[in-house]
Amino acid sequence: MNLQVSVARYRRPTIHDPPDPRIPPAPFIKRLNPAQIKALGRETALDPRFRGIDRFLWRWSVGQGTTLPIDAEEAEGLPLSRPTPLQPDVAIVVDQAIQRSAEWARRFVFLWFRSDRSTQEIAVLMRIRLRAVYDERKIVFSYYLGRFHEIGIRIPSWEPDL
Repeated sequence: MNLQVSVARYRRPTIHDPPDPRIPPAPFIKRLNPAQIKALGRETALDPRFRGIDRFLWRWSVGQGTTLPIDAEEAEGLPLSRPTPLQPDVAIVVDQAIQRSAEWARRFVFLWFRSDRSTQEIAVLMRIRLRAVYDERKIVFSYYLGRFHEIGIRIPSWEPDL
């Protein structure tokens, strides 16, 4: 009987007990639905570590290096709002590095950055599954980060959120 008294004295509070006035009420946190959760982790989202190389290659794609002329038909496919082109000396080095890179990487870069092809068309031309296009993009970005680092072009590979 002594044991029951000591247990009752130290029982844990439950949801049926009145709230403790010393603890402020919890803020209302809106829960995400499954579609919103899926959108946050979608496969097509760009990994933050590749933002730098993505922006660098977009700047390369709007420039006109010595080895890669842009004809009128190809220029129509480029976005209307264009990033600033790379400096001419850097653009020439990047053109040469891309021209001397592996065929699969060079082909993907031209299809992704210098054409108006959809991801479905890129998948067909690269002979890969549609869902693998975004995996291939990550591989190509990693490849070119290494290539450009090798020739002395430093591209930040991580941008911390401020």
